[in-house]
Amino acid sequence: MQDIAEFINGRSQTFQSESTHTLEVNRFSLLGRLIPNLVHELNNPLQAISGSATLALEDLHNSEEAGAYLDVIQRETQRSIALLQLFRQLYRPLNGRSQAINAVELLSQLSPILKDSLNRNSLSVHVEIPPMPVVILAAEPAIQLALINTLLAIAEALPHSNRKDFSVSIGKREKRGCIDIALPLDEALCGAVHDLSPLLFSRELLKTMDGEFLCEKRAEDYLMSLVLPLANQEGIHAG
Repeated sequence: MQDIAEFINGRSQTFQSESTHTLEVNRFSLLGRLIPNLVHELNNPLQAISGSATLALEDLHNSEEAGAYLDVIQRETQRSIALLQLFRQLYRPLNGRSQAINAVELLSQLSPILKDSLNRNSLSVHVEIPPMPVVILAAEPAIQLALINTLLAIAEALPHSNRKDFSVSIGKREKRGCIDIALPLDEALCGAVHDLSPLLFSRELLKTMDGEFLCEKRAEDYLMSLVLPLANQEGIHAG
C-alpha cells in the first residue's frame, strides 16, 4: 500500500509540474503577442513628451505656456510608467496567491494594451459598468492574463470583413463575481470561438484561482463568462 501511495504521489507531482510548465509556456507566448501592442501604446506618449519638451524650451519666456507643456510631459510620463509597470507585472511568476481585485479597475487597467488589437480586428467593445463595485478574489497576474487571452482569442477568431460589436459586463452570479463577454449570435462565428484552442489557457488559469470559464448559447447572443469567487474589501471570501 505504501508503494502504491508513493507512486500516486509521484504521478501527482509530475502532473502538477507539467501543468505549471504548460501554463508558463502559454503565458510567455501570450506576452510575446502583446509586445507590438505595448510598443504602439508607448509611441504616442513618447511623441507627446518629445514634442512638449521642444515647445517648452521655445516658450521659456512664457511661464504659463511652458508650465502647460510640462504638465503634458508629467501626465504622459505617468501614463508610460503605468504601461511598463503593467507589462512587468504580467511577467511575474504565477504564484496562485489571491487578493481582492475590483473587476472594473481590472478592465480599465488592461484596456490600453488591448485597444490596438481590437481596433486592428475591426472590433467595437461596449463596457457595461455596474452601479456597485464587484470585488473578486483572484491572483495577479493570472486574472489579467486570462482576460487578455480571452479577448485577444475572440478578436483573432472573428472575421475581419465587417465590424463586429460585442459587450463586456461585470456582475454577480450565485454569490460569485463574473466578467461576461457577449458576442453576436452567429452560428459559424460562435462555433469558431467555442472550439478555439487558446481559450483552454484561460480555463486553466481560472482553475488556479478556484474560478470557471463558462460558455452559453442564448436566444440573442453567445455568452462567455470568467467566473470567480467574490471577496470583501479585505480580500476575504464573501460567503
